[in-house]
Amino acid sequence: MTWLINVDNGGTTTGFCLVDGGEVRYTKTLTTPYDLSRCLFDGLAKVSELAYGRPRLAALLQSTDCIRYSTSQGTNALVQRAGPQLGLLVTDPARVEGLAATTAQAQEDLLAALVGDRWGSVSLDAGDEALSRELTARVNDLSARGARRLVIAVSGSDGADGEARAKGCIPVICSARAWPFRTPGMRSSL
Repeated sequence: MTWLINVDNGGTTTGFCLVDGGEVRYTKTLTTPYDLSRCLFDGLAKVSELAYGRPRLAALLQSTDCIRYSTSQGTNALVQRAGPQLGLLVTDPARVEGLAATTAQAQEDLLAALVGDRWGSVSLDAGDEALSRELTARVNDLSARGARRLVIAVSGSDGADGEARAKGCIPVICSARAWPFRTPGMRSSL
């Protein structure tokens, strides 16, 4: 038997949806913002009870085709134009400078609401030591301007290599789909 599990991480509760063919079952657990893995595994244990009648987490994970994870916190931040202030660090400043001129008003408004003037650029042409110093300076500057989360958008054919170099210099969690203004040839990390 194979399963599809959908997880929606919210501010108060984390919801789980177990899909088995045409049958859908639901459960929730309290969100643990200090350690999201805890609420994820607590909820998956509850899902295994739905599937097998008793906790069998290992069996559930071995027979699951796909686990989809989303966050209503992120969705709500986009819809309500609220949430943590984002900083944007790019390797091609022309993409940000031209964004307002080439996109729909709604995207321009979203960029202004979530990022505002909290963006900067770095060049990947420098050596590792120089890149580390430049990234540290840019991250400190964005933090001083109020950024609480940082999106890194690496442009060009060396996107994966540039992303790896950036991750070696500052702590980041990768997500190629974290930024809604993604264009071909641009990778994003959050």
